[in-house]
Amino acid sequence: GNPEQTGKPAGDDLREGKRTVLIAATMERASVEEKAFINSSLGKPDLDLASVEKIRSIMQKVGAVDFVETMIEKLTADSLQALESPTITSEAREFLKHMADVATKRSA
Repeated sequence: GNPEQTGKPAGDDLREGKRTVLIAATMERASVEEKAFINSSLGKPDLDLASVEKIRSIMQKVGAVDFVETMIEKLTADSLQALESPTITSEAREFLKHMADVATKRSA
């Protein structure tokens, strides 16, 4: 994501080698060459910005970003629907709705 929106430096998760849902979705859809590039880049503390941008481009091209965004939207909607249960207090409902918003929104 955009460092201004996420509050994290560009490529941090890639440099740390994190196997996120976005990485998994990308790897499922990427070509053999793209997978090889991503695998060789993950976990490299000195990964340069050009490589970060290339991986971002692959993620976009193969539809992984859209897939993950859609998944987040669906899971959030399902969770918010579940909060309508009469067994959940209004205080808990409002707190959990706020937490869902904080967890899923990248910018103000």
